[in-house]
Amino acid sequence: MPKIATQTSDFDFTVKQVPLFDEQGRRSGFFGNQRADTGGILGVTSDRYGIVQHGSLIEAAEEGFENANLGEFERNVYVTGDGARMRAHYDFKDQTRALRREDRQVGDEVGLRLTLQNSFDRSLRVSFALGMLRLVCTNGMTTLENEVSMTKKHSANVETNFLEDAITKAVSNWDAAVIKAEALTARAIEHDQGLTILGNLVRMGALSDRMSGEIAKVWNSPEYDLDKARNLYNLYNATTQHLTRNVEDTRSELADRTSRNVFKKLHDAVARPSNMTKLLLPLKTIEVENN
Repeated sequence: MPKIATQTSDFDFTVKQVPLFDEQGRRSGFFGNQRADTGGILGVTSDRYGIVQHGSLIEAAEEGFENANLGEFERNVYVTGDGARMRAHYDFKDQTRALRREDRQVGDEVGLRLTLQNSFDRSLRVSFALGMLRLVCTNGMTTLENEVSMTKKHSANVETNFLEDAITKAVSNWDAAVIKAEALTARAIEHDQGLTILGNLVRMGALSDRMSGEIAKVWNSPEYDLDKARNLYNLYNATTQHLTRNVEDTRSELADRTSRNVFKKLHDAVARPSNMTKLLLPLKTIEVENN
């Protein structure tokens, strides 16, 4: 029976490095990153790997936000892997951009989202990931901008100046991220083409078949007037609406990964006509070719 992924918001625990031994009791040269409260080993590293505590990182980041004058924020913390991985979404609703739509009229407003990341199993760098928050419905949106590291390699110290430089760099990429989202609004599609694209995203591994069906329900019956236009941007909004409301609270890693995969496929389709052709390939044709 597969293990069910667990997710909590509890980041207030301490992890320490302890030496690991072989079967004969000799030091292996490796260290386990061990939770002080449960005793669980969250990752195996060398002694050069610097541990950054989740709680200390959050405290330092929020001090950095204040120094950067980003204003008030809302925080949601997602801790997975028994504590090994942490992502904290920070939404700055007063830091906004107007997202122009395909008719070149001002449409959606998006707020700034910074996702603070940390891990004890080496899967996540100590970094900020840039995102957006669609204010009309508070759906989280991803971007294609690179994560911005907050520490030097193998360092356990989050230096204030280095952290604030990371915040500044992440925010400076925001306008470029908005432009990439705007590009999706310029690519009009027919309603049925949206359903075809969802099917092809399943074929490409960006979506599960079940998730595609749930997104199709949102696409078929838009809740907001802004979403009634048929374009790639609104198809992505249907995706993020389902992920934010039905997936993120229990499986945030899946939600983040799916959002990024879909956004990248749609953006690539705008950038290259050949990629758009693949997304619009009739599903019946694909079934025939596979038989």
